[in-house]
Amino acid sequence: VVAEGMNAFTLDLYRRLAAEGGNIVASPPSVSIAFGMAYAGARGETESQMATALHYDLPQDRLHPAVRTLASRLVGGQEGRGLRVANAMWVQSGYPLLPDFTKVLGRDYGAAAYAADFEADPAGATRSINGWVRSATSDRIRDLIRPDVSPDTSLVLTNAVHFLGAWKEPFERRMTEDGDFNT
Repeated sequence: VVAEGMNAFTLDLYRRLAAEGGNIVASPPSVSIAFGMAYAGARGETESQMATALHYDLPQDRLHPAVRTLASRLVGGQEGRGLRVANAMWVQSGYPLLPDFTKVLGRDYGAAAYAADFEADPAGATRSINGWVRSATSDRIRDLIRPDVSPDTSLVLTNAVHFLGAWKEPFERRMTEDGDFNT
């Protein structure tokens, strides 16, 4: 059920992105999982709207464990073999989080919630988030957020996927060169 919903969300997302034209690089499962973290704290009308947009058909007490199971199947035992997936939530300092909510984040998303002072120090909050992303991607993604977040920011969801592995059939070194990628 979760995979079907994620597939429906993927089609919706790609339709929207394709309508903008140009090349598209996106990871709908990453987007869905990141929004799943926020959804864990949603209630009432917001919860209903998010469930509709994300195609979540299960009640929250069953959805989040199912997302955990699906995510572990997508990774397929590859963590430690070149694939790293990391999730985090950044919340305005002083904003209280319920213990049950942070428990869902940790248990089902492998995520932590970090305090960030977006309001008084947006540049510092941006540095903290970008530092976390650099660490989670072995320094491959250095500036996920640029320019700095706004002082009006209350929440930032991050999902980082890093894969470094060997090709089954490697390219011949003499036939490759470094250069700019152009479409």
